[in-house]
Amino acid sequence: GEALVVDPRTWSDAGDLEPGAVDGRRVLVLGCSPLPFENQRMNMAPGDRTWQFARALVEDGHAVCVAAMRIPGAYETDQAPVDRFSESGVFVTTMEEAVFREPGVVEKLVAAFRPDVVVGASSAVPSLRAVEVAGDLPVWIDLFGDLMAEAQARLGVHPEEGLAPYRDVLVTLLDRGDAFSAVSSRQRFSVIGQLGLVGRLDRESRDSELVHVIPCSIGDGRNGAADRSSDTTLEGIESGDFVILWSGGFNTWCDIDTLVTGVEMAMSDNDSLRLVVTGGAIPGHDDLSFDDFLKRVESSDFSGRITVKGRLETSELETWLERADLGVVTEKKLLERTLGSSGRVLGWLTLGLPLVCTGV
Repeated sequence: GEALVVDPRTWSDAGDLEPGAVDGRRVLVLGCSPLPFENQRMNMAPGDRTWQFARALVEDGHAVCVAAMRIPGAYETDQAPVDRFSESGVFVTTMEEAVFREPGVVEKLVAAFRPDVVVGASSAVPSLRAVEVAGDLPVWIDLFGDLMAEAQARLGVHPEEGLAPYRDVLVTLLDRGDAFSAVSSRQRFSVIGQLGLVGRLDRESRDSELVHVIPCSIGDGRNGAADRSSDTTLEGIESGDFVILWSGGFNTWCDIDTLVTGVEMAMSDNDSLRLVVTGGAIPGHDDLSFDDFLKRVESSDFSGRITVKGRLETSELETWLERADLGVVTEKKLLERTLGSSGRVLGWLTLGLPLVCTGV
């Protein structure tokens, strides 16, 4: 089709940004949205991670511009293809995936902003775009979870797919990146091994710290324990009910059998237990795990005590988080879990919500 044309004035405000510190840099962060402060239907880990970078950088005195690819299915359908706004001193532009990927679009933002460094944060697609638009600029690649372990987990749901596309993307990022970040010490060692396989552990890099650990972080409106009361009555929930909450997407690592079987066993012993599920399928990544869960619920003897709310806007989700008595997340024993992170667990901890999670 025809190339997408974006009004050049879209990027004009980015050129006016100046560092807040004498030694501040101009940093372009490419990531994903919705960002955590946006009231949308799918506030997921990549958006949290993108804002984690942007927030920390601007607080350290750098001039920060964010270009975020909208996660498919996360926004209402009446969104304009490109939106721009300022938040906490950061110039933010969010774009539909097709716009974000379109050659020449993000490049215009680079020309207007004139960054000193480009950061690819939160997932492979933004990092690939960072490599494509950076030219000779230094590039920081945030490997937010192990890409090959994620590919392995995905094969459990989509066995027809191969590993080669994921490997090719990873090699491209490892070849070009000037510095890398991982979410844990375990993943850092994995990245070091991968860098060795592509020839990056050479004479020039022997004294360099190529891989840095940046743990998962939650903030912006979700700090501090919530006011929680079992007397609150919500749809399908009565005063005195004990509410178990699953909150978040059903990804390739979700252990559906353990979740449903465990809840059924608990409900058979306690009539006050109710399971509430907010979240659902992850469009384009895992559309099957949630369907498997729904089938298990339909055939369960306790289906009348399970409420599936699906994706909720942030404001409505917060209501259920305040009502919940216990959070639960069950995970398969996969390398992706060993090397990755759990934003939902960290979010529950910041709210003071007791939780049950898999040992990995």
